[in-house]
This record gives sequence, structure tokens and C-alpha cells, in this order.
Amino acid sequence: MWGASEVIELARKPLPDPAGARRAADLAIAAAEAVREVDLSPDATYHALVAAAYADLVAGQAALPGSDGPVGVRISGLGFGPFVHVGVQGELFVALGQRIRAALGDETTCIAALCDGTVGYIPTVEAYAEGGYEPNASVLRSGEGEKLAEAMIALVQRASGTGAKSASPAGSR
Repeated sequence: MWGASEVIELARKPLPDPAGARRAADLAIAAAEAVREVDLSPDATYHALVAAAYADLVAGQAALPGSDGPVGVRISGLGFGPFVHVGVQGELFVALGQRIRAALGDETTCIAALCDGTVGYIPTVEAYAEGGYEPNASVLRSGEGEKLAEAMIALVQRASGTGAKSASPAGSR
């Protein structure tokens, strides 16, 4: 039996000036309300509301203390005989979990998300290229999810003494 944990630092995506981001978000929210009030169309209302929500999300992220520094993420691992349980302080995309399980053993590895708090979504490079809510809402730069997956694999290999086995990338989210 073994256990280990560590905090790794991941690169935060660049954020705009907090005051400017708040002004832009407030304008987007007002515009969305105007579109909703005159009922331009359901599609126009939806897109205006989504744009306002994204602007408000980014403004909130930019206003957080420490929003210009790295993001500390706790990772952990526990081993019981052949079984491995790894945890991460966020919502790991499925493809990253698949990468970890492929490296550590699909049948013997369990991955838990949202352990000891959360840093939010941890997307793949492919997800950033596709866009969408999770990569837009994530505070991490593209590529940091893969860095995190490799750190989790390395933590388990060091703590368990299993040596270096390379993870194969997975192509889905």
C-alpha cells in the first residue's frame, strides 16, 4: 500500500484587464436584455445571452486575486496491491482520464475528479481547438490538461515504484 500527493503549477490563460472586462460584460448583459425585450428571435436571444454569460464569466475570472499567476492543482494517488486510485482537483476531460488509465492500467485504475476542491474544467488541446463552454470557462491554457495527465502518471509511477511507462494520447473528450 502507498499514497502520495503534490501540487503542480499549471499556466493560467491570459485574461483581460479586470475593469475593462467588467465594462464589456456589463454592456453585453445590457445588450442581451435589449434583444430579449424586443424578442428579435429565439436564436438572436440565445446567442446574445450566451455572449453575455461568457463575458461575465471572463470578467469574474479576471477580477479574482492571483488571476495573473499560475494555477496550483493538487493531484494524489493511492495504491492497494494492483489497484490505483488517482485524484485531481478539477474536472478532467474523459480523454485525459483515458490517457492516464492507458498508462497505469485500464482495469486497475480509478480516477476521481473534484478532489480537495476544484480549479474548474481541465480540457484537452483538442477541446480548446473545438471551443465551447468548458474550454472557455477553464482558467488553464491549452495544453495544460496533457501536462497534468503526465504529472499524475509520473506521481503514481514514482510512489509505486513501477517505473516509466509512456502514456498513449487519446483522441476523444
